[in-house]
Parts: sequence; C-alpha cells; structure tokens
Amino acid sequence: MHELYIGIGSNLGDRNSNLQKAFSMLDKISYSMTKSSIYETDPVGFISQPKFLNAVCHIQIGLNPFQLLSKLKKFEKSLRRTKGFANAPRTIDLDILLCDNMVINTPNLIIPHPRMLERLFVLVPLMELNPKLINPVSGDSIYRIFKSLKDSQDFSSIKLISYI
Repeated sequence: MHELYIGIGSNLGDRNSNLQKAFSMLDKISYSMTKSSIYETDPVGFISQPKFLNAVCHIQIGLNPFQLLSKLKKFEKSLRRTKGFANAPRTIDLDILLCDNMVINTPNLIIPHPRMLERLFVLVPLMELNPKLINPVSGDSIYRIFKSLKDSQDFSSIKLISYI
C-alpha cells in the first residue's frame, strides 16, 4: 500500500467538472481519498491563457508510482488532454507530487515533483491536507517550506473557490 499526493489542475472547458471527474476516477482505484479545497490560480510559465482550478488529493493505493503514472495518463486522455507545449492550456493535469518517502528520478517520473515547492497552487492545498508532511529530499515539512515562501510569493494569485 502506498500513500500518494496528487496535484490536479484544469483551465479548459468546464474546469470544475474536469476536476470532479478526475477525483471520481482516482477514487475508483484507491482505498481511500482525501481532497483539498479547490483554488483558482493564475497560470505559470505561459501566462496568456485562462486561469486554472487546482486541488490536491491524498490517496492510499495498491499500485506502485509507475503503475499509477500509467493510469493517470489514461485518465488525462479520457478527459481529452492533448499534448501541447510546456505549460500549455489543458483540460486536466494530474501530477504525482509525493509517494511515501520515496525519491525517484527517471526520465518518465520524478518524485517529489520537481517544481511543487515553488508553486502556491500545490503548497496551499498540501498545507490544508497535511502541514506536517515531510519533503523526503530536504527533510523540511510542508509548513516550514510554505512559511519560508510566504513573504516572497504573491498570494493574490490564489483564490479559494470551494471547500470540499
């Protein structure tokens, strides 16, 4: 059994419906799932696109991270995600953020997610779910990482949309 945190985002089509469908798909393959609230955020990288809805969920699952990655790619395809350029608009984005205390660095999968600690749309929902969560690379808690970014990040770019 593995404990994972999955980042979920959408900025095309019915964004909320896309997130709800992704939650449902993840719920069907996991033993348990806890969802964060949903946040609206500005795009990162390519900024000439619609705002995102983002959330994080915590799941317990019998699949290893590589098996789960394969499932996530199928879920994205079923929700009409198309391959575009880096940071392109998308109907759904499903990212493995953390898995147990694993550190994985392969061409297809990097855990912890390499940019998660720079992004408020990941850190805020992670804080909501588990502020004591430890980054296995640095050994720092999500709370400590969040606190260190608090003064240097623009929090106006993230807006609470709904509690789950």
